[in-house]
Amino acid sequence: MVSVLTSQEKEDVVRLYQAGKSTPNIAEKYGVSSTAINGILKRRNVELRNYSQSKMIYGLNVDYFQSIDCEEKSYWLGFLAADGNVTDKAEIRVTLSAKDSNHLFKFKESVESTHPIKLFEANGFRYVTFGFKNQKMASDLNRHGIVPRKTHVLQPPKTVPLNSIRHYIRGYVDGDGGFNGVKQPNFRVTSTLEVVLWIQDHLIEKCDLRRKTKLIQRNKSSEIYTINYSGLRQVLRIGHYLYDGSSVFLDRKKNYIDLLPSPARKRRIDA
Repeated sequence: MVSVLTSQEKEDVVRLYQAGKSTPNIAEKYGVSSTAINGILKRRNVELRNYSQSKMIYGLNVDYFQSIDCEEKSYWLGFLAADGNVTDKAEIRVTLSAKDSNHLFKFKESVESTHPIKLFEANGFRYVTFGFKNQKMASDLNRHGIVPRKTHVLQPPKTVPLNSIRHYIRGYVDGDGGFNGVKQPNFRVTSTLEVVLWIQDHLIEKCDLRRKTKLIQRNKSSEIYTINYSGLRQVLRIGHYLYDGSSVFLDRKKNYIDLLPSPARKRRIDA
C-alpha cells in the first residue's frame, strides 16, 4: 500500500468525505488504510460521522457555493442571506411556509442534494424544512457573508459579480421582502441598515425611482429596518427589473408582478 499522500490528495480526501463517501471507499481509492484516512480527516478538524450517520449517506454538491459565478448561485446566496440559517456546527437549513414547498425543491435540485424535505406543523400552520450538515459548504457561505446569527450583522455581499447583483437582490426579496396590494401596489424589503441602504441605492439607480423612501426601524433599539415603495409605476419598475428574464425566482412573487396592469391599462379601467 502507498503510505504517503500528496497535499492535493489529502484535500481531495476531505472533499470526498464531506460529499458523503465512506472512509473505506476513500481508502481503497488511494491505496491506504481507513485508519490513515481517519487521521487525515481528524488533523483537518473534519467532524467524523457516527455509525448511524454513516449508514444514511446523502448526495450533495459541496462545492456549489465555492464561487458565485452565475445567476443561480447569486440568487440562492441572496435567498439564504434572507431566509437561511447557518450554524456554528455547519448546519445549513431553510424553513418556509408549506405553500412555498416547490421553492425548496428548486434549491435542493440546485445544490444536487438527496436530503429529504420534511413537512411539519406549528401553531396551526404548516411548514416545510430542508437542511443538512456540511463543513465545506458552511465555510463557503461564511466567506460570502452568510454567518451564524446573521440577522443583526448582515452586510452587502462582496463576492457577487456586479452583473449578478439584481439576482442576489431578487433572492433576498423572495426571502425577506415582497409585494402586496392591487389598487395601491407596495414593495418592501427588510434587513440590516447597511443592506437596506445598499438595496435602496441600487434600485434607485437601476429602476429610476423618484426618491429615497423613509426607513422604518423595527423598534428604537433594533438594527433591523424596512423600506417601502408604493404606487403602480414604481412597483412595476422594481418588479420588472428583478424578475424579467430571470431563470430562478419564487413563483408567487413573480406572478404578482406579471399580473399587475400596465399604467395605461389601469387608466382605461379607472375611466
